[in-house]
This record gives sequence, structure tokens and C-alpha cells, in this order.
Amino acid sequence: MYPVIPTITVNVNDDGNIFSHQYKFSSIMPAQMLPLKLKLPEITSENPILELPQISFKQTEYKYESGYILYDDSLILHDDGRMTGTIKNSRR
Repeated sequence: MYPVIPTITVNVNDDGNIFSHQYKFSSIMPAQMLPLKLKLPEITSENPILELPQISFKQTEYKYESGYILYDDSLILHDDGRMTGTIKNSRR
């Protein structure tokens, strides 16, 4: 099984103005959840409409053999898609 690099494009209709943003994330395993939080400061209306997101991916060349990284409560999801925190299941 190979990890994939997901790209998500979101379009927001804000009183007739369409704002489009594309986000490329770090690689994840297929069928895994992708935590994300998007901030769109240019959206100002009371009732913006989020259109159906477009999701695409590119397969990486690295073959995943096994194992998962488990983080403790220090996990921080940064605005640019990076994650930092202490790994609980690391070998020391």
C-alpha cells in the first residue's frame, strides 16, 4: 500500500463572489482521516455557501510497510498542514 498526497480545492460563494483555495497536504495512508481546519478571512457575508470540495491525490513512490505514529495530547495541527507533537509509540 502506498501513501498518497491529497489536494483539496474549496470554493465559497460569498454574496456572489466566488473564493477558491487549493490546499496540498503532507502524505497520508489511503482511507485515513485528514484533519483540517480552514480559515478564509476574506469571507465577510452572514451566509457564505461552501460548494462541494474537490479532492484529488497523487500516489507517492514510498511503499508503506507497517506501523502508525501515535501522538499524545501535545499534537498541534498548523495552518500550513504540518503536525508537531510528542510521539507516544516511539522507540527510545
